[in-house]
This record gives sequence, C-alpha cells and structure tokens, in this order.
Amino acid sequence: MITTIYNIDELEEYLKPKGITRTSIYRAIALGKLRAIRIGKRYIVSENSLNLYLEGNANEM
Repeated sequence: MITTIYNIDELEEYLKPKGITRTSIYRAIALGKLRAIRIGKRYIVSENSLNLYLEGNANEM
C-alpha cells in the first residue's frame, strides 16, 4: 500500500483555502489532534491522518 505524506509547507498550501494556518497546524500537532511524525526538525503527516483531522475524528487514530 502506498501512503501519501505531506510536510508542513505542503499542508499549509493545501489548507490555506480552508482557513487553517501554519500556526494552527503546529497547534493541532502539539495537542494531538493531528498525528504527525517528527524527523529531525521536520514533521510529516500521512494522508490518512490529515483526513481524520479534517473530519474531526482525530481521536480514532
């Protein structure tokens, strides 16, 4: 199975029209609402995690 992953820059570009800012993305990660993996100083987010966050079902991960 191939999973699409996004970095924060890609998420910001994708979510900007929805009114979700870079700061909101980092806040959601810190609060555990958006599941992300930290690699060095960067975060990556899977498409599945993003979809769950957008649906408001982040607790189901």
